Amino acid sequence: MRSAIACGKMLDQAKRLIGHGRWLKWLSDNCSEIDERTAQNWMRLSKTKHVSDLENFANLRQAYIACGILPEPEAKTKAIGTGMVDIIEVFAGNITKHISRIYTVLDGVDVQSIPQEKRVEIKAKLSELQERL
Repeated sequence: MRSAIACGKMLDQAKRLIGHGRWLKWLSDNCSEIDERTAQNWMRLSKTKHVSDLENFANLRQAYIACGILPEPEAKTKAIGTGMVDIIEVFAGNITKHISRIYTVLDGVDVQSIPQEKRVEIKAKLSELQERL
């Protein structure tokens, strides 16, 4: 980190001395192992207000992000594979079958001992569940 910042300061001084229009050729002739983008990033780091704080970062990428040179990484979302989709569809189908069976039982003679208000409540919950599937 210290080296990148120090190089950035020296490159910035060289760019000011060389003048407009000659910088890229000078960089290519004198620092061929440093590409233009790296040189620009190092110079931007060296101009950061709190340069000493940058030394706390584990790597240049983190420092670039902190200084706004690179954007914050976007959160990655996992895609559901087709196998998982198939499993979910089968599961939802099974739930639908069970809901139908519960409706049949609730409407049947065997459950007359369940109070009417409780049956209405159960049917409402089942309906809500079906809508979500």
